[in-house]
Amino acid sequence: MISTKKIKDIPSNTVFFIPDYQRGYKWTALEVSQLITDLFEFEQKTNNNLNQSYCLQPIVLKKMQASDTRLLNIVDHSVTPEFQYFELIDGQQRLTTLFLLITFLNNRFKEEFINDKFQIIYKTRSKSYKYLTKLSEQGLSEEVKNLSKDNIDFHHIYEAYNTIHNYFNQKDKRVDINLFESVLMFRSQLIWYEIDDEDNVDAYKVFSRLNSGKIQLTNADLIKALFLGNFSDTIETTVEKRNIALEWEQIETMFNDDEFWFFLNGSSNDELHRISFLLNHFASSNNDYDLSLSDPKFSFLVFNEKLKIEKIKDVWQKLKEEFRLFYNWYKDDELYHNIGFLLSDYVQYDFSELISQVKKSTDSKSFKESIIELIDEKINVASISDLYYKKDFELIRRILLWVNILHINQNSNLNYRFSFYRFSSQKYDVEHIKSLDSDITKSTQSQRHFLSSIFKAYNDKSFEECQTEEDVTEGEFEDVLKDIFHFLNKGQQPFISVLEKIKNKFHIQDPDIQLEEEHGIGNLCLLDRSTNRGYKNDIFPLKRQTIIDQDLGGQFVLPLTKSAFLKQFTNATTSPLIWSKNDMNSYLNYLKSQITQSL
Repeated sequence: MISTKKIKDIPSNTVFFIPDYQRGYKWTALEVSQLITDLFEFEQKTNNNLNQSYCLQPIVLKKMQASDTRLLNIVDHSVTPEFQYFELIDGQQRLTTLFLLITFLNNRFKEEFINDKFQIIYKTRSKSYKYLTKLSEQGLSEEVKNLSKDNIDFHHIYEAYNTIHNYFNQKDKRVDINLFESVLMFRSQLIWYEIDDEDNVDAYKVFSRLNSGKIQLTNADLIKALFLGNFSDTIETTVEKRNIALEWEQIETMFNDDEFWFFLNGSSNDELHRISFLLNHFASSNNDYDLSLSDPKFSFLVFNEKLKIEKIKDVWQKLKEEFRLFYNWYKDDELYHNIGFLLSDYVQYDFSELISQVKKSTDSKSFKESIIELIDEKINVASISDLYYKKDFELIRRILLWVNILHINQNSNLNYRFSFYRFSSQKYDVEHIKSLDSDITKSTQSQRHFLSSIFKAYNDKSFEECQTEEDVTEGEFEDVLKDIFHFLNKGQQPFISVLEKIKNKFHIQDPDIQLEEEHGIGNLCLLDRSTNRGYKNDIFPLKRQTIIDQDLGGQFVLPLTKSAFLKQFTNATTSPLIWSKNDMNSYLNYLKSQITQSL
């Protein structure tokens, strides 16, 4: 559970338990002074606006029962049910510094005027609790100073407290300690990440993962806590907080829609919190604080800085405007297809560059024109007839994807949009429409698969169901099927001779097609990877039937691929058993016309 908690709202009966797996307090004068300076700068930037809060980085904790045996034998601390105990998994340095700051502030007054202050106890460094108590009672006394020489933990605690004392007692600079106290206690808050006890999570494992970089807290979690916890307690802000919570949920729901997500993220890995895509983009565009992009908490740090100086509702409004931009792209069919193409795995256009096109464009029309220009740059080829399978593989992939998208746009009877989700999740390969002989003959396994597929397609029984050649179906193809049976049964027929008989009988080869044309784009299409492994070496009619069966069965088949195998681009009627030169040229001409008309 993640929430925010103002420093003043941490009850005095709260006890933080530092387990034995944690190191001691190590903050130096630099970190302590920087925290105090940051709080003063925050107050100056916000002009004492009580609706804005300074957010410290998170602490991670887990509630403990007073009966926990680890609380036994803590020096000078009596465990009683009136205390609320928390195992502090991460955040000891921040919390100890806060303790020292409150201690310093309290030491100015009599007991009835002091701020409530939590306690910190230690499993293995039990004397540290006693030292903190003595520091609270005596401040920078000689005894406290002398004790700091006996123990490295005492030394760091003493130096931090002394840094605080010196900061507020500078001779040449007046420091308003009362103003600082107000900012610290009433306008500063911690991101409070409490691990649910019911989850039965081992605290040490959480600590190990936090400190190995495998942090459980995502930037999305932390940023959400900033927005929802950074409010003063009034009716107006409570309503505003609820509205933000509702709108956050609506935006998150939209990002969890696979069609929306893969439209924007065709070339990216999935994320635990998909809304991070929006948050990361916004943070990158608003990094006015010289924060490092390589910092794992980068987006959180940007929002944290921004919310120190801007109103929550203003920052939230800007974030919503970014989301609306993406959403409007998604709802506009033209932009959906064109931008989806650019962001796909085949193109991987830089998203920040896409945003720069928005800023350069004067209106929607000019933006759409600029997107077409970007696509033209990615499919810049003098003649697609000269493209060759291996040499121009990446460009061929892009062209085939682009024409698939155009094919949907220009066919009104196709009552759907191109699905970047299905395209990304199924994965596609560039494959030959008419299989190459070299693919069929390159291994015994591919030979057997090829012959088994033909036997199954033209015989009443599959090869596995046949015991003798008498099980071969009588008729036009009987002789060839018997040869296939004998090859598959005991290898009694040479494969090459069987292959020649198949070519002659089924007319699967057009002698007019040259070798270089077989590797040209006129004989290439996109086939989904999993299915392609199963039928890539099959003859054309078997591939064709497989695609028809998939389409009838409700499986997503790319529209251009389906139209090619159904020969919808060929004017003259040709045999469904062969991919002829006429079919190839008709398909190639269609590709050319689509590229020419669209770009």
